[in-house]
Amino acid sequence: MGESALLSELMSYGFQLSGQRVKLGFDSKAIEVTMAKLGNPVPELAELFGSHWPSMRYWLGLVELLGPEDINYEHQRLLPGCLIIHHGFLVIGTNGSGSCFSYAVDDGHIYLISHESIAENSVILAHGECLPSVSAIKGVAMQKWDSMGSFLKWTFDELQSMAHCGNLGIRGENWKGSVSGIVGK
Repeated sequence: MGESALLSELMSYGFQLSGQRVKLGFDSKAIEVTMAKLGNPVPELAELFGSHWPSMRYWLGLVELLGPEDINYEHQRLLPGCLIIHHGFLVIGTNGSGSCFSYAVDDGHIYLISHESIAENSVILAHGECLPSVSAIKGVAMQKWDSMGSFLKWTFDELQSMAHCGNLGIRGENWKGSVSGIVGK
């Protein structure tokens, strides 16, 4: 199954569980300034963003996919996004605990990167700018998926497992995927 079809199926399942829908797809011009920081165009992401990606943040089990406004904010103001974007990593989601699911432009892999790891392993220059290396970022990743497809499949599998076990919880709270965060069962 292709990434677009997998994302469509994942979002449909999330909508079914939560009873809440968001608009799918957004114009990649909404994150044009952020994407420019990557240095290379990423047509495969533009296709997903334009078709089945949520237009605003949306929880799917263990993963919160970010909409365009949050993608921009993540790379302007928050760790690790504001640092790793300059090394070819685009934050596309979070786990709700300060770690980010980040797409690496150089290899197309998804890396789960903790904000603490980047802060602790960065080189602080005299003027306060932190510059981690690409290999250091990949080296501190908590988890890695070999493609967007494998990441989406894992997200779907985890969401289905949680739903089948009746354990739609994160950090001890019960929830069903939602646009506004955690919604009680």
